[in-house]
Amino acid sequence: RSLLGNGVLNFNPHAPIYLFHSTQDRTVPFVNALKAEDWFKGWNVKYDFGEYGKHGTGCIHFLVKVYQDL
Repeated sequence: RSLLGNGVLNFNPHAPIYLFHSTQDRTVPFVNALKAEDWFKGWNVKYDFGEYGKHGTGCIHFLVKVYQDL
Protein backbone atom coordinates (compact mmCIF):
# COMPACT_ATOMS: atom_id res chain seq x y z
CA ARG A 1 0.00 0.00 0.00
CA SER A 2 2.73 2.51 0.87
CA LEU A 3 4.49 1.72 -2.41
CA LEU A 4 1.41 2.90 -4.29
CA GLY A 5 1.30 6.11 -2.29
CA ASN A 6 4.98 6.84 -2.91
CA GLY A 7 5.21 5.78 -6.55
CA VAL A 8 6.41 8.06 -9.31
CA LEU A 9 3.85 6.97 -11.87
CA ASN A 10 1.85 9.99 -12.98
CA PHE A 11 4.24 12.23 -11.02
CA ASN A 12 4.34 15.85 -12.16
CA PRO A 13 7.26 17.78 -10.66
CA HIS A 14 6.79 21.26 -9.21
CA ALA A 15 10.50 21.89 -8.69
CA PRO A 16 13.45 21.59 -11.06
CA ILE A 17 14.82 18.06 -11.53
CA TYR A 18 18.34 16.99 -12.51
CA LEU A 19 18.28 13.53 -14.10
CA PHE A 20 21.70 11.89 -14.41
CA HIS A 21 22.31 8.42 -15.81
CA SER A 22 25.18 6.43 -17.28
CA THR A 23 24.49 4.69 -20.55
CA GLN A 24 26.68 1.82 -19.29
CA ASP A 25 24.66 1.17 -16.12
CA ARG A 26 23.35 -2.42 -16.01
CA THR A 27 21.95 -2.28 -12.46
CA VAL A 28 19.42 0.36 -13.45
CA PRO A 29 19.17 -0.05 -17.23
CA PHE A 30 19.56 3.10 -19.32
CA VAL A 31 16.16 2.49 -20.89
CA ASN A 32 14.68 3.61 -17.54
CA ALA A 33 16.28 7.03 -17.99
CA LEU A 34 14.92 7.26 -21.53
CA LYS A 35 11.42 6.45 -20.27
CA ALA A 36 11.75 9.12 -17.58
CA GLU A 37 12.96 11.62 -20.18
CA ASP A 38 9.92 10.86 -22.31
CA TRP A 39 7.56 11.20 -19.33
CA PHE A 40 9.02 14.55 -18.19
CA LYS A 41 8.93 16.27 -21.60
CA GLY A 42 7.78 19.84 -21.10
CA TRP A 43 8.73 19.96 -17.41
CA ASN A 44 11.70 21.76 -15.86
CA VAL A 45 14.13 18.83 -16.12
CA LYS A 46 17.84 18.95 -16.94
CA TYR A 47 19.27 15.72 -18.35
CA ASP A 48 22.83 14.49 -18.19
CA PHE A 49 23.16 11.13 -19.94
CA GLY A 50 26.63 9.91 -20.83
CA GLU A 51 29.25 7.22 -20.56
CA TYR A 52 30.06 7.45 -16.87
CA GLY A 53 30.82 3.78 -16.26
CA LYS A 54 28.74 1.16 -14.55
CA HIS A 55 26.34 1.77 -11.65
CA GLY A 56 28.90 2.48 -8.90
CA THR A 57 31.21 4.57 -11.05
CA GLY A 58 28.24 6.48 -12.45
CA CYS A 59 27.15 7.24 -8.89
CA ILE A 60 30.57 8.72 -8.10
CA HIS A 61 30.41 10.89 -11.24
CA PHE A 62 26.94 12.07 -10.17
CA LEU A 63 28.08 12.97 -6.66
CA VAL A 64 31.10 14.90 -7.97
CA LYS A 65 28.89 16.75 -10.47
CA VAL A 66 26.37 17.74 -7.81
CA TYR A 67 29.15 18.80 -5.41
CA GLN A 68 30.73 20.99 -8.11
CA ASP A 69 27.41 22.63 -8.94
CA LEU A 70 26.56 23.53 -5.33
